[in-house]
Amino acid sequence: DYDLAARSRAAGGRLAYAPDAVVVHPTMDDARRVLRKVWRVNEGYAERQGARGRRPERLRLRSWIPFIQPLYGRVRFHHSLGFDTRRLAEHGLRPSPRQHLAALVFFYVTQPAIGNVAQVVGWLRGRSTRRR
Repeated sequence: DYDLAARSRAAGGRLAYAPDAVVVHPTMDDARRVLRKVWRVNEGYAERQGARGRRPERLRLRSWIPFIQPLYGRVRFHHSLGFDTRRLAEHGLRPSPRQHLAALVFFYVTQPAIGNVAQVVGWLRGRSTRRR
């Protein structure tokens, strides 16, 4: 969504609020689907950056130190550092301590690592298309 908006603005488009708009996103209720999206988004972003001669965000050293980048992002955007237990409780869900731990590993290690590797792959591909 962010990338679409940024490219639309760069092409001269104008964003406007539409109170009657309906947006539907498919649920991603397993890790494989989430990680596949993390890969696609990061690879595509980095490929475009590479084609423009820019370095993507995840090529910075701090992105490769576990916990730093996701922790920074969650604090910056005022997200809880773990599950949003209040929101989950509103839907009748109460994660176990084991689920909390698994989520922390996923948020802070697995997901960022996949995104980092995807950005390296995308950036290299983008750089190679730039040279042609």
